[in-house]
Amino acid sequence: MTSNEDSETANANQIESISLDKVALTILYDAVGQELEYTLEVTNTGNVTLSNVTIADPLTGTIQNIGTLAPGLSTIVYTSYTVDQDDLDNGSVTNIATATGTPPSQSEVQDTDNAVVLARQDIAIALVKSSEFLAGEECSEAGDEILYTFKVYNMGNVSLSEVALTDPLLEGPISGPVGDTDQDGELDVSEIWTYTSSYEITQADIDAGEVVNQATVTAIGSEKQVQDLSGDQAGNDEELVTEICQTPSIDIVKTDNGSVVDAAGDVITYTLTVTNTGNVTLSNVLVTDPLTG
Repeated sequence: MTSNEDSETANANQIESISLDKVALTILYDAVGQELEYTLEVTNTGNVTLSNVTIADPLTGTIQNIGTLAPGLSTIVYTSYTVDQDDLDNGSVTNIATATGTPPSQSEVQDTDNAVVLARQDIAIALVKSSEFLAGEECSEAGDEILYTFKVYNMGNVSLSEVALTDPLLEGPISGPVGDTDQDGELDVSEIWTYTSSYEITQADIDAGEVVNQATVTAIGSEKQVQDLSGDQAGNDEELVTEICQTPSIDIVKTDNGSVVDAAGDVITYTLTVTNTGNVTLSNVLVTDPLTG
């Protein structure tokens, strides 16, 4: 009796592959502290079992070991990230995650995916101005000063840079700002910047009974020109009208210059001195003297 044996080895076509799909569940964000939610779905797209399957998301601080994942199966991990001021200033949050796994060959496989969430940036500024008389009263004289105080508010949700305050009425320097708490040169959402300057009252102002002043503040937010609440391309405050009280008054003094008369026909010479004793200019000043005509 005779026998014969033969064998043949067929090698399997092993496909070692992993896929990560990262999806942002939040479409837009617009506030510090807002939570951005994500799903990370890892799938074994090969035909061999993967072990030590791990998802790493540095932005959210998530590192999760899923363990073993059979071919064709998926696992979803949920994670979230808290928005800070830098995220609003930057205008978007880009999140990159990585999935890794170890196949039987021990040659690690990996895949990365990212998700971008955009910010809804509100870029707005407001300017509020107030005034007070340094002399302490409204009935001022020419040369007295009005102290102006300017408060600049960030009315949006992003930090503002290149803040510039201008006031055509003021010739002297504008001091400030006071209120840049972190000394970064940017008007943060939580800050209020204060500027001050003074204006010397003229006689024309007193004659008008008021000083009208309007200032403008400009800034840049996230590389865009700032807008005030009215939509203008600058922060314009309302016209500030500082009332100056008017006290019109006139006085006349008549003297005979010490004239002495002792006979008919003698002449008496009079001097009439008219004085503006108020604080406004008088026009059409008229002196009448019925006795002398």
